[in-house]
Amino acid sequence: MSAGDGPPSRNWEPPRLTTALVALVAVAAVAVLAAAADLLAPAAVGVVGAASFAGALWAVGRERYRVVGALVGSVLFVPVGLCLAGALAATVLVQYATAFPAPTPADIVTPTLRIAATTALVGCGFLAVLGACAQGRPLETGNVRRSVGVTGKLAAVPLAVGLGGAALAVLASPEVQPTFDPFTLVAAGLDAAATVLLSPPDPVAATEGVGRLAGEVALATFALVATLAVAAARSIVRSLPITELAAGPETERLRATVDRVERLLGQVLLGAVFALFPLVAVADIALSRRALADLAGPATTDLAYAAALSGPLRALAVGLVALAVVVRLVVAGLRRVVRGRSGEAFLPAVPWLVGLGAVPVASAVAGPALDAAIPAVATRLSGFEDVFTELATGVVAFYGPGIVATLLVGVAFVATATVATGVYFLLRTGLLASATAGSTLAGAGVVGAAAFGAAVDLPLALVVGATGAGLAVADLGRHARTLGREVGRAGTTYPVELVRGGAAAVVAVLAAGAALAASRVALGGVVTALPAAMPLTLTLGCAGTLVLLLWAR
Repeated sequence: MSAGDGPPSRNWEPPRLTTALVALVAVAAVAVLAAAADLLAPAAVGVVGAASFAGALWAVGRERYRVVGALVGSVLFVPVGLCLAGALAATVLVQYATAFPAPTPADIVTPTLRIAATTALVGCGFLAVLGACAQGRPLETGNVRRSVGVTGKLAAVPLAVGLGGAALAVLASPEVQPTFDPFTLVAAGLDAAATVLLSPPDPVAATEGVGRLAGEVALATFALVATLAVAAARSIVRSLPITELAAGPETERLRATVDRVERLLGQVLLGAVFALFPLVAVADIALSRRALADLAGPATTDLAYAAALSGPLRALAVGLVALAVVVRLVVAGLRRVVRGRSGEAFLPAVPWLVGLGAVPVASAVAGPALDAAIPAVATRLSGFEDVFTELATGVVAFYGPGIVATLLVGVAFVATATVATGVYFLLRTGLLASATAGSTLAGAGVVGAAAFGAAVDLPLALVVGATGAGLAVADLGRHARTLGREVGRAGTTYPVELVRGGAAAVVAVLAAGAALAASRVALGGVVTALPAAMPLTLTLGCAGTLVLLLWAR
């Protein structure tokens, strides 16, 4: 049997039964913990974001239909940060509304720790569902690295538009001194640049302002645009596929001619950069026109100024530079199309386009969304309703709802990129093994959520049971990876999977029972108030999650 007749590469992935079992147990454990902590709604929002994240990882990692996969993945990345930020913010607001205002300053510590613990619980639930839904190839190192680039491109456009719009709003506001119109300033700058580079007046006729400056340095600016024109001509010769398109016996002669022209232009460019432009610039700045006439002769000086002040010559040089840029971009795109599939030539631009498309969508829904969000948040801020409402409405009125919404979307995309970067860091440092990254994240997330659930006084039986479920998830994931690598999905693995799953369930139940019995016997009467032990519980929860990562990797 030849290599091509063997099973496909996807055959060596973890078996579907164990994969589904890991996902089911992880999601169920997160749902039970969130419901017990009265955080089901925020956790559900986080679950949607995690599932969207997993789907985006799967789409971005597709080897077939890569453009469609990049488009679907970029679109699926959009709600991830919004859901994660919304889930965490909703958790904080819900807990704040129930805990504050505190009767005395001494009563602030415990509610603050409770808010931190519940927020961490929802965050761990997000990671657990992400790992459960992204088992296998989606969390491979190369795929996650590609996703980091996609999310970074998604975030760049809304952030740039939002920050640029905010800066223009500040500069154009009559409340900010000194007041000036940024558009007028930009137009004046462009006009001055055009005068200096394209149409400088005769220094004898120029009287003041930009025109006088442009006339006094006309020789220097002409030497600059001439040097750029030589560089542009050389770039065009190097970029055009002249020899590749030629055929027949004249190909070698044409190649030699092109090489000779390119070398000649390169030598001229070196002379212009290191000799002509510096000498002309220094002479033009240091000497007047009369001094140049005395030094080089009136006829030579008049000819030099006639060429330097010629609008058509300058326009030709600048046009050659623009043509070189266009040729370089077009040829690069055509080469990419020829070397690969035509659609894949536009693959890098897909995330930029999706990020750009998010800007008008955010601006369109900004007004109604902010009008509904500001009162909803204010009602949860006990004691700060009026302050928050005044501040938020003032910001929206000053910058405009579109700019505020675009910035918020950009920040949400940054949150998505941060999560992707964090997962990539864990993979690169070895804390997560690529083969078992999904089940390890799922198990660690469930155990972390259980640990933080203990800090908010969830029933001990529930905490211990969720911890056992998290450990079972990690163990089943490791075993499934071994089955997939050694047997494959084409083999019959159901009996082994059922035995392993049953054994994991029995061990988890026995361990939970032993832990509950030990807690009643050994800890009875020792810890009388769980809130007093919150800092220790939080520390142990973080440490336990890290230990689980190291064990399950």
